[in-house]
Amino acid sequence: MPEEINRRLTDQIADYLFVTEESGVINLKNEGIDSKRIFFVGNMMIDTLINNLEKARKTNYCKTLDLIRGSYGLITIHRPSNVDNREDLEKIIEKLNFIHLKLKLSFLSIQELEKI
Repeated sequence: MPEEINRRLTDQIADYLFVTEESGVINLKNEGIDSKRIFFVGNMMIDTLINNLEKARKTNYCKTLDLIRGSYGLITIHRPSNVDNREDLEKIIEKLNFIHLKLKLSFLSIQELEKI
């Protein structure tokens, strides 16, 4: 998996490693990283969500997209492992079509998908 190889190589040469979960600290220590280089910083995605939640609630996106709060799922499949292979992407879309029978889905499209 190219992402994992890149992460491990980067971890070895970085001066400081910032992790979002305690399991990340454990994993890095198990990989032989000196604990003095590891900093647990918390979950930045959740912090960003909390910091922007009120602003997001004031938007009209749900109305514009005809979505009822709490009754839809938001989908993005931008990772190369999901979109680089047409067959794999079709399998993902097939599963999303099944989920869509029960739950309305809003799909965030990105440029990589336009190539496929």
